[in-house]
Amino acid sequence: MRNRNLLVQVVLALRFRKISLSLLCLLMFISLTPQGFTADVYWINPAGGNWDTPGNWSTGAVPGLIDDVFITLDGTYTVTLTGSKSINSLILGDTVNTGVQTLLIQANSATHSTLTAASDFTNAGTKTLTSSYSGTISTLQVTSGTLTNTGTITANVDSGGGRTISANLVNDGTVDQRHSYQHRHN
Repeated sequence: MRNRNLLVQVVLALRFRKISLSLLCLLMFISLTPQGFTADVYWINPAGGNWDTPGNWSTGAVPGLIDDVFITLDGTYTVTLTGSKSINSLILGDTVNTGVQTLLIQANSATHSTLTAASDFTNAGTKTLTSSYSGTISTLQVTSGTLTNTGTITANVDSGGGRTISANLVNDGTVDQRHSYQHRHN
């Protein structure tokens, strides 16, 4: 009888260990595969600044492909994005905030600038596309979902290269294509 009880205890311990090991493997798999999981990342610098500065974000890291980004901190400031960035979604500004939150996608002489949102982009602030060099392009892409605008979207086309917005747009705000002409008088 004693050997039988010991055998039952060993079998139960092995079953429990298998379940524990299976559970541990599942948890490790989930933590290592970001598909289907998103994180909320908030802008925290009331003075504005560069998108690529980790300290400007609530997580201490620059937002990435799986992140839902919120630039909704009260105040008037500009977040400047250069280079190519991909995120899950973005909310810029909030109708109950004080001030104006601005996202500037700025190409320069060295590189194109592109922000790609895989899901939605909601703009209640000011979204500006600029390029300071004729060979570079500033781009905003929403690959699936909607660009919902209740704020202002501005494409400054007075100098530099192209500006592109690729999205399903729902516009209840302002879309402004600015172009300044220089006139010559003889």
